[in-house]
Amino acid sequence: MPDPEKYTLIFNEDGTFTGTADCNAISGVYSQASGFTVTVGPSTMAFCGEESLDSQFLELLTQVVAGGTDGSGGFSLENAGGEKCMLFSNGGAASE
Repeated sequence: MPDPEKYTLIFNEDGTFTGTADCNAISGVYSQASGFTVTVGPSTMAFCGEESLDSQFLELLTQVVAGGTDGSGGFSLENAGGEKCMLFSNGGAASE
């Protein structure tokens, strides 16, 4: 993925998340009950350019059914069957 720093997720302890999908700010809720689910809520809808993967990133988030650490310090999110997987590196504690 070009410019992976433009695609971020910060999972908060209260079951909410914030992040970026290229030039758009995103937020929503997640659950770890019966797998791992992500529900995207309010987000900006700016056009980020023809090369942007923002729409694909958001669509993949809606398909997540499993998530967790990947054994090497990162975090992965997968769809049913595991044929689509997003890998994230740990950026450290979120700043307040």
